[in-house]
Amino acid sequence: MRAVRDAPVIAKYFCQDAVSYSVLTARTFIMTMRIGATALVLLIMLALMIQAISNQNYWAVGAWLLTGLACAACTLGISCPREKDGSMIFYGLGGLAMLAWFASALGSDVLKPGRQQAQFDLLSFFTQVQGGMYDPISQEAKKMAERGYWLCATQRYFDMSDAVLELQKAYYLGPGSSLALGAYESWLAERPKAPTCLSTFIDFSYQAPELAKGFLRLNKEIEEHLPKR
Repeated sequence: MRAVRDAPVIAKYFCQDAVSYSVLTARTFIMTMRIGATALVLLIMLALMIQAISNQNYWAVGAWLLTGLACAACTLGISCPREKDGSMIFYGLGGLAMLAWFASALGSDVLKPGRQQAQFDLLSFFTQVQGGMYDPISQEAKKMAERGYWLCATQRYFDMSDAVLELQKAYYLGPGSSLALGAYESWLAERPKAPTCLSTFIDFSYQAPELAKGFLRLNKEIEEHLPKR
């Protein structure tokens, strides 16, 4: 009879233990998922920072660091935009990241010291080559000079367009979207590099090496802006 009387109590404690175990299991699973997501975010952040360092874009390094930390704070549940009272860290880091992106965009090719002057000097050089000042040269070299002329004449506008695009990204995208877009553009988007004014001079130097070397001897400041091949 006593066992019968105690049965409801035993069942109650059993149910409580089962519920407690389920809650603990769910919390453990959620924490594991958060740690995994945070690790992924930090790995992506680190890879993008290394790439920015290799490109000597140090403002972007700071932007990726702040963006990654803001996303990590959200994935760990420390601070998220959906929380009313706990979003200060997320928005603080996101705001600093936005400022860093603005600084990165302002440090783009269009404002790099000496780069625009180098492209103007190459425009003058390609104009002289087309005008026959350095004849005789091969037809391939002349075609490359014509291509370089048009690219150098329009390169400034392309540089300005790229800077505006980076500013728009910084303004409209949050930390999470910025990190995802950065990873996509860096590793998944298959976009061949478009020829530029400076890269065309490298191609021209293969067709007329002595002429290119002579030009660089007289304009040594241009060499530091040429892309590495």
